[in-house]
Amino acid sequence: MTKTAFFDTCIAIAYVFPINSLHSKSKNVLNNYLEYYWSSTVVDEFNGRFYEKQFYLSDFFKDLKSLLENSEKDFYSSLNLINFALKNYSGRKKFDAKSSVEPFWDNYVGCESYIFF
Repeated sequence: MTKTAFFDTCIAIAYVFPINSLHSKSKNVLNNYLEYYWSSTVVDEFNGRFYEKQFYLSDFFKDLKSLLENSEKDFYSSLNLINFALKNYSGRKKFDAKSSVEPFWDNYVGCESYIFF
């Protein structure tokens, strides 16, 4: 029997953004099913959400870069980055920024617990 999955927008969005907090779970879904289906509504939602999230994350990381380059602090933790997102954004932009910090930290900063300058 073929394993079949009907996808919602969140699975596709999580899959295409490696710094999404659900990226690894979406990869597991894609690796465990042989057939995938989604509705035209999901395709439309994905197209809108993809560009929105891409724009929000681009803004967040530009703002974060500016903060890190112009700060008096010597080091940052992932909690500092989450607090930055919580204080400076609202709505979906806050959600996208906050939920990208831990995957970004884990995948790109590494096992060190601080960014040193």
